[in-house]
Amino acid sequence: MPHRYRIAILVDRWSIGGVPMVIKDHCRLLESQGHKVKVITYYPSNKPEDLHAGFMSLEAKSRGDIKALKTLRSFFDNWQPDVIHDHFGGLWSASFLFNKRWRRRAILHYHNEFKAVSDSPDESRKFRDSIFLRFLLKRYRIVLTVSEHNRQRLLAHSNLVESQAEVCYNSLDKEHFLSSRSQGKDVRKKHGIPGNALFIGSLGRLVYEKGFDSVVETMIALHKKGYKAFVLVAGEGDEEIGKQIEATVADAGLSEFLIRTGKEPNTVDYLKSLDFFLMCSRQEPFGLTILESIACETPVVGFVPEAGGGPTEIISKYKNGVLLEKRNPDELADVIISLFENKSERSKLIKNASDTLNEFHPEKTLIQLEKLYHRVVNYK
Repeated sequence: MPHRYRIAILVDRWSIGGVPMVIKDHCRLLESQGHKVKVITYYPSNKPEDLHAGFMSLEAKSRGDIKALKTLRSFFDNWQPDVIHDHFGGLWSASFLFNKRWRRRAILHYHNEFKAVSDSPDESRKFRDSIFLRFLLKRYRIVLTVSEHNRQRLLAHSNLVESQAEVCYNSLDKEHFLSSRSQGKDVRKKHGIPGNALFIGSLGRLVYEKGFDSVVETMIALHKKGYKAFVLVAGEGDEEIGKQIEATVADAGLSEFLIRTGKEPNTVDYLKSLDFFLMCSRQEPFGLTILESIACETPVVGFVPEAGGGPTEIISKYKNGVLLEKRNPDELADVIISLFENKSERSKLIKNASDTLNEFHPEKTLIQLEKLYHRVVNYK
């Protein structure tokens, strides 16, 4: 009879985004196999309606860190999880990593880069990352990264040993994604975009690392080449980045072509409305929006992240998408024009990209996770 485990999944907060969607997929698959799953958030969060798992928020901001961590330890002692699957890896993880009993059952799932981009303005993150890497990382039984590139970088810049680090690619349940993240809205009509107009854009956290500045610079380059393209910038985060984007577009006299929105629960509707999804991140551990775009049959073009990462393990140049080695918006605009004018070449990219989704099917992730959990539980 297959083993059934109690799995505590830790995350900082619940929001609309890539990591929570991955966790929801994991929970749905694990619960379907008879495992008991409990999701625990550090910061105040409400349980999403479509989460197939137990849920508890430690309410750290309102209750204070000490009370929140005491609640977490009490939960561990009472529920006795077989596995602690940590999707956050913050300094609060010290509450169980310095306990021998729970440390042996802890898996870290590293969805982010382990250190900030050198030009990132997020100084607090740089300090937090250095402390975590130096004192806490090695205490996990297993550390999962979401790309081989990140695994190699992590091994080179940390005190992890080879056997501790493994790759667990993110996955996408295409049918579930298309049905759960669509409201059936006509995005072009909503924003007054002509049906035959070129529409490019990107969705993600509004931070320096996501490269939204390159997205709008590509739109400006398209206008200089005679294409009146519209650009979508969808996401919340650092509003200073948003103001810089608006100023850049205004200086070019193209404000009417900029579509800005916050977090969009109907991701599918927006991705399907685009002619091209632009992957312009400077740092991208995996790139779940690439899989989402592929599921929506929207071609992916952009740049190889300066820090490398997952996109190059998903996209093969001119096979299922195009990622340019050099960050050059003018050159990217030429690629977009070429594919926009050549429907057969664009259709070939879409077909090849669709085949790529099979490599990132959730069932593969489920098999890997169950094997990892079995190793952790039976570790001597």
